[in-house]
Amino acid sequence: MPGLRQYLHEQPHVHPITIAGASLWMPSVFDAESRETVCAPGLTLIEQRFREANCLNTLHRLRYVLNLKCRMDKFRATRMRESPRSQAVMEKIDYDIANLIDQYRRNRQTLLVLRGPGEWDGRLGELTNENVRAYQRTIIEST
Repeated sequence: MPGLRQYLHEQPHVHPITIAGASLWMPSVFDAESRETVCAPGLTLIEQRFREANCLNTLHRLRYVLNLKCRMDKFRATRMRESPRSQAVMEKIDYDIANLIDQYRRNRQTLLVLRGPGEWDGRLGELTNENVRAYQRTIIEST
């Protein structure tokens, strides 16, 4: 980014960068005023498209994992006895769901910072805990 060196020089709170602790200086890190001077032209648009694609991909993966969780519940109820291994698998699925929810919320919040509210807000709505649930058992039993 053309203006990053000057921006970092002006910031008192920035410490020397090590490889392990290096930050990715994406346009969303900067406020709107600094973004124009620090970032290359078009970089903000690229990050917007990246974040939107990441939101859509995360929602797709979340649907898949929720479907998997529901099918695992059904399988466990009919064919598997309760065991530490089955419990570990279910805990891993719950962990994956929580990570996907967090990832979606972070990407959506970044999009909100970059774009502001708009028509995209209808397609990629806020994801609340009430919105995230596995398919109902009656739907799965009919398949």
